[in-house]
Amino acid sequence: MNSSASSTALRFRLRHAAGAALGLVVVAAAGFAVREAMREYHYEDLRASLSGLPPARVALCLLLSAASYAVLTLYDYLAGIYVGSTLDRARTALTSFVAYSVGHNVGLGNLAGSSIRYRLYSSWGLSAADIARIIVYCAAAFWIGYLSLAATVFLIEPIAIPAAWQAVLPAPRTLGIVLALPVVALLVWSWRSSQPLRFRGLELAIPSPRIISAQIVVGMADWTLAGSALYVVLPPSLHIDWAPFLALYLLATLAGLLSHIPGGLGVLESSLLFLLMGRDASSASILASILVFRACYYLVPLGAGATLLLWQEARQQRRALRGALAPAVQGITSIAAPLLAIGVFAAGVALLLAGAEPPITSRFRTISGLVPLPIIETAHFTASVAGTLLLLVAHSLQRRLDAAYRVGVWVLAVGAAAALLAGFHIELTIFLAVLLSALRLGRDRFYRRSALLNEPLTAPWVAAVLVAAFTAVALGFIAFESVHYRRELWWEFALHAHAPRWMRASVGMSVVLLVFSAIRLLRPARVQPEEPTEADLEDARRIVADSTSTAGNLALVGDKVLMFNAARTAFLMYGVNGRSWVTMGDPVGPEEEWSDLLWAFQGLADDFDARCVFYEIGPRRLDLYLDLGMSLFKLGEEARVDLDTFSLEHGKDASELRRVRRNLERDGFKFRVLSIDETRSRLGELRTISDEWLSEKNVGEKGFSLGYFDEGYVSSTPCAVLEKDGRIFAFANLWLGGSHEELTVDLMRYATGTPNGVMDYLFTSLMLWGKENGYRWFSLGMAPLAGLEDYAPGSLWAAAGRLVYRYGEHFYNFEGLRRYKNKFGPVWTPRYLACSTAWQLPQALADVTALVGRGLRRVIAR
Repeated sequence: MNSSASSTALRFRLRHAAGAALGLVVVAAAGFAVREAMREYHYEDLRASLSGLPPARVALCLLLSAASYAVLTLYDYLAGIYVGSTLDRARTALTSFVAYSVGHNVGLGNLAGSSIRYRLYSSWGLSAADIARIIVYCAAAFWIGYLSLAATVFLIEPIAIPAAWQAVLPAPRTLGIVLALPVVALLVWSWRSSQPLRFRGLELAIPSPRIISAQIVVGMADWTLAGSALYVVLPPSLHIDWAPFLALYLLATLAGLLSHIPGGLGVLESSLLFLLMGRDASSASILASILVFRACYYLVPLGAGATLLLWQEARQQRRALRGALAPAVQGITSIAAPLLAIGVFAAGVALLLAGAEPPITSRFRTISGLVPLPIIETAHFTASVAGTLLLLVAHSLQRRLDAAYRVGVWVLAVGAAAALLAGFHIELTIFLAVLLSALRLGRDRFYRRSALLNEPLTAPWVAAVLVAAFTAVALGFIAFESVHYRRELWWEFALHAHAPRWMRASVGMSVVLLVFSAIRLLRPARVQPEEPTEADLEDARRIVADSTSTAGNLALVGDKVLMFNAARTAFLMYGVNGRSWVTMGDPVGPEEEWSDLLWAFQGLADDFDARCVFYEIGPRRLDLYLDLGMSLFKLGEEARVDLDTFSLEHGKDASELRRVRRNLERDGFKFRVLSIDETRSRLGELRTISDEWLSEKNVGEKGFSLGYFDEGYVSSTPCAVLEKDGRIFAFANLWLGGSHEELTVDLMRYATGTPNGVMDYLFTSLMLWGKENGYRWFSLGMAPLAGLEDYAPGSLWAAAGRLVYRYGEHFYNFEGLRRYKNKFGPVWTPRYLACSTAWQLPQALADVTALVGRGLRRVIAR
């Protein structure tokens, strides 16, 4: 690896480490705050407070949490009205519930929820742009509800803001007015102007006053129900009214949201303890109430959402897809792997936390009467090691590794048995058993055959593992704070020696993490591939010859990096510009090999801190790109002529093509296809024509998505020519697909002084030649930005594309190109660009342009 690549990879790893360290620092600070608030209390006080909560209050908390999630589904319902969606209410509610139940727990809720919305809504026919508008609407609606309720509460029921917060927050009523201003401004703007905001030709549609008003009501109801769910489980001795508490809850929740920690874990607790400090209730009872609220508002909905998806998965396994259920099941199964990964990670956390606290006395008495002490000690240690392994394997499950599935199944089974034997943790054992069954049910979701240690690490995942490990250790210190730590404790084995068992389990967890880290650090650095060798090109030529698509012939130009699968039966090609790694089209080769290639490409790009861009991909396997977390944007449409039905006998366009053909043949022009050997023998003539054409057009050679005149490349394919008196006047090199499925041309050039219509004659002659030789399709290539008139009419991308298509004729003949291809009667097939987010789209397009133009300087000069 060269020094530049090494330094890039090093910078990327350092950024990962920094991100993970920051997450750990935030959680450590929150944990320290909680610990300080509970300094005078013991772990037993917290457990006593939890067991003392009345079941009726817990049930009411569950009911209010369910009502909050029911209201949350109205966000997507109103978003559907805003974008003009005709999707039925049941599907909208399903998508919304799953998105919010997962997003609230995973953290970065909008990002996690966006992925789920994209997969489900796209499977039901919503366009990518409409889904993007729904996502933006829901994100804005979330804050509209917060600002509306907070403003109302602070204006009606001002609270005493703690002195430590007064430095950054104004007086309560002033704060209420400040929070109300954005909402009022949005309402007035929407009320007074029905016209969308226009900026340099783009349009931003503002929701109607009716939709905004409805969203304010819905948002306030959502936040009110969530706060009330916590209020009903607070200890009565706290002596705080509902409205003042709601104000404090909103402040604490805001701190949790700004921390970006999943669910505000630790931050919400420490903020509420700080805000409620000084009242009659103990910190232990307040923290117990918050933990119950977390279980009711976060974990129970997550379990319900996951159960619903797994039930749909079971239905898909029991019967073939059919009817209206097919899109739903396909969308749900596409996110089954990420949800199972979340479940496995949660199982790992649960095993670690179970090992860090004293067992329930009655249960431990039962298990200790049945199982000897050595088995209990071994089971306790094994449970913590299993929990650590589940944390590590969860990320690879999300990336659909077959090896991760096999490891996960065994570790879940061992962890379930260990949890039962270590402390008779019945609920945890049942959870692990259910998760094991769900994982086995989703076996087909884990299809990638790659080594676990070859997968790239991401900063959020590293931070999550560190947070889980830190939390387990911190809980142990809290639970056993009264223990006098001494060296002999490490070797103390007794039924009630719970602290030594936790200490040994913590060492086991630490050793597993350290070994894993050492193996990752010592593995060889991944090398960025260079330009293809002759052996690579020969393998690519063999694969292309068997492929029904002709697009793979671009690999033979030699200007792109080739990435092969292990068996070298398939490959993808890509170019690099800046931080963008851009693939050209779909992978080439057997379709069952595509997924592994795409995941490997994304992993390699991640190692070098590069952004993945997939250019000119077809509609056949868009699900693979969605699995990678990509967003799709329509680039245009490819024109393909059905040669079985192509004819020059009927129609106005056919009449014109016949006339051109007749005139050129009368002037002595003849069409012929040169073999590869004949092409090589006449390379000098072809070079002369190419140079004349470039000079007359005043253009330079392109690249990446187009071939350029290179003698090695041109001489590797047959060539269609127009001759007169033995002299070549025009040529086009041919790409021939396997099984006679498709043919097309790449370079198309003609000599100075060639009559008009020569390209029409060349194309029609090639189509007739292909038809005679048994070919099924002739590809005329892509018409950029074509077909956007019916694609996501309200989106910024579609609006920008239509503007460029309409007014960019000076730079590129968009409309004329589509009109020209239409006269051959083609079937139009969409082509897409895929990148991580809409925000990356402008940079991705700029990098693709630079690759095609072989440098931005040449593009600008043109």
